[in-house]
Amino acid sequence: MTGIRVGTATLSPYRPSFEINSLPTEFPQLLSAEQAAPLLGVSASTLNRWAARREAGEDAGPPFHAVGHKLRRWDLDELRTWLAGQKR
Repeated sequence: MTGIRVGTATLSPYRPSFEINSLPTEFPQLLSAEQAAPLLGVSASTLNRWAARREAGEDAGPPFHAVGHKLRRWDLDELRTWLAGQKR
């Protein structure tokens, strides 16, 4: 296939620059604050407050992933690991 002509441009078919087999077979299960908070026994606002403190450089609350500018997500496996480390 050589491509599709659109006006003066020719669009080539998409060919990924990576091997499909090299992708991870399982993606992490990412949770919103509303989903993650009950697992930790805290409110979503507490979880978001910890995340803001963590962004400021403090070691507060579980690690999270920033998806985009304001969206935060928590990996279920990382929550379990963090929670296990909080035993007194």
